Amino acid sequence: MIIFISTSATFYNKVAPVMQELKSMGHDVIPPNGYGENVDESIIRENDTHQAWKEKMLRQDIRLVESCDAILVLNYEKNGQPNYVGASAFLELFKAFELNKKRFIFNPLPESGYYDELLGMNPTVINGDLSLIT
Repeated sequence: MIIFISTSATFYNKVAPVMQELKSMGHDVIPPNGYGENVDESIIRENDTHQAWKEKMLRQDIRLVESCDAILVLNYEKNGQPNYVGASAFLELFKAFELNKKRFIFNPLPESGYYDELLGMNPTVINGDLSLIT
């Protein structure tokens, strides 16, 4: 299965071991959009290219989700919020929902203002057990 990993850039340090384990299980893995690039969006926000850059990234997200069989959202604690799912990961998960791709989320759904929408996208919560990705 081709699995696209979606997560906040804050959690990029947790991506490599997950990718490695998924590959050892026989999956092909697509890393998060921007993973491995040394880009600091807070710096890009300070100039006139931010809107164009963000649009390019969002369009690339669409292509990445279209090219996979499943999406795995890695959601961990961020700034005191357990199981954080950011805006980009939310959009990627919705695109996978829209395209009827398999949807997995690493930890339970976050208690947030968009909990109901995440629930409605019906991702399989794997509670850190990658063997549940089938």
